[in-house]
Order: sequence, then C-alpha cells, then structure tokens
Amino acid sequence: MNVNIDEIISNFNPNKSLPIKTLIYNKRNSLVVFRSSAYYMRDKNGKFVILSGLLPALKKAFYKDKDSFKMFKMAKTKSNSIGGFGRFFGSMRGSLIHEQLNDFLLFDKENFLKKHAGLHPFGTRILQLISEKNWIPIVSEFDIFDEKLKIGTSIDMVCLSKDTGNIITIEIKTGYKNYFEIKNGYMKGCLKGILPYSLKNCATLQILTAMLFIIKNHKIDISYLEGYVIQINDEELNSYKVSNDLIIKYGKKIYDNLHKSHISEIKLKRKLKKDKKEIRSLQSIKKTPKKRIK
Repeated sequence: MNVNIDEIISNFNPNKSLPIKTLIYNKRNSLVVFRSSAYYMRDKNGKFVILSGLLPALKKAFYKDKDSFKMFKMAKTKSNSIGGFGRFFGSMRGSLIHEQLNDFLLFDKENFLKKHAGLHPFGTRILQLISEKNWIPIVSEFDIFDEKLKIGTSIDMVCLSKDTGNIITIEIKTGYKNYFEIKNGYMKGCLKGILPYSLKNCATLQILTAMLFIIKNHKIDISYLEGYVIQINDEELNSYKVSNDLIIKYGKKIYDNLHKSHISEIKLKRKLKKDKKEIRSLQSIKKTPKKRIK
C-alpha cells in the first residue's frame, strides 16, 4: 500500500483535516519511542525515561482479581480454530497480523512480498472492513504516552473517515471465538457496577484510554474521535464502536483511578528499592571492634 500520509492529508478536504493534522503533526509524537519491548519518553532534559505499559496498569486498576487467561483456555478448549496448535499460537498469530498490517501500510507490494509470503486472510478481511466503512488507513502502531501517569501504549491503527474527517482509532484482537463477549462480574474502581468484565470490554477500555490520552495531550475534542474494537477469528469478524458517552461520563474518573493505582505502585517500588539500598549499605559497614580499657 505504501501509505503517503502527507499526500493523503494535503489532498483531504481542508475543512475537515484539522483533527488529523493536529494528531499526526504534533511535536509530542517525537517524544515517545518503543524499543526492546518497552516505551520510553524523552524528558525536558532530553533524557529517555522508561514508561510502563498500559495493559498492566489497566489490569491492576480495574480487573486485578479477574483471570482472563482462564477464559482464554476455555476458548481454546471449545474453539476448533486454535485447537491443537499449542499454548501460544493465538498470541503468535495476533503478533503476525499486527506486523503484517504495519508492513502493508509502510511498504509497496514488491517490498511487502520480500518480507512476507502474502497478507494473512485476517489482514485482508480487516482491510476490507476498513474500506467498507469508507476509512483511509493512515498509520499503524501509533505510539502515544502520558507523562503524568508514566504510561505508554500504541494504537493498532489510526484511520481517517472520508465522510466526517474524524480520527478513527482501532484496537485489533484475534481469536476468542464464542467467548469475546462472555461476561464475568464487573470491573472494579469507578467502573464497578458500570462496565461488566469481558474480553471485549478489556479491549474497549484499552482503546478508550488511548483516546483519553489523545484528548488530554493532543488537545483534540472528543467529537472528532471514534474508537473501535475489531475482533477476528476463523469464523467471525466483529466491529464494536466505543461509546463516546462512556468517555464523557467516566473518562476523568478512569484517568484518576489509573493515576491513583499506578502512581502509588511506582512510589511503592521506589520506596522498596530505596529501603533495599539502605539495608545493603548498612550491611556493608564494618563494625569497629571495641577497645579494651586497661
């Protein structure tokens, strides 16, 4: 596909292009990088500071007591599409789809086929869905961060709506056949009694929080943002739109819950690290033998 972002934006309706320009050309985009399985933020002094990932922070704040892997194992047992391929096949296939979609947007056909034998059927179906919705793919694996929370994450794909000019943010999930929407109690914190716990709602919370980061840090109004979770397996292709009303009503509370939970954990880790350092320092001090008084 070899997406030319500048060309797409420059040729788009100028009356509708301000939101996507604000997102794509924002200076803060250069302040975050993803290297060696970790996110890093460049601070005011130009030094890179490691960030925490979003998923562990969300789990701790909203569904720490829930066993999502148990639900995944149930899905593996009942689903023929992932049965017999080993414990990590689902996550491996998900990684492949993300990598291929990223490369498909970056490379032309010739260079894409040098790296991949062809586009996985899942990738083809996802791109067909995007086309049917009249969206233009802009970038995949779009890195964002929040300096107050010390959290970094990536949006699986950012698209531009031809109809409205809205920014389309997409979270892609592979697998979970027949179990993606199964509910098991509720999330905790500010979402207790509000948002049921399910794999679908975990993904919803993930893209919702990414949207919150954009609203807060890129200064883009929620009316110009749309969030979607796309779930795909051998038999299903589902698209779930995130409710902007949920963001308006609970967005600040979700952010505050994350801050309270995550920052307190960071402070605790720092304290424990400091305590261990002080203990090692005390242990290294040699005791001075007492002199006998003659």
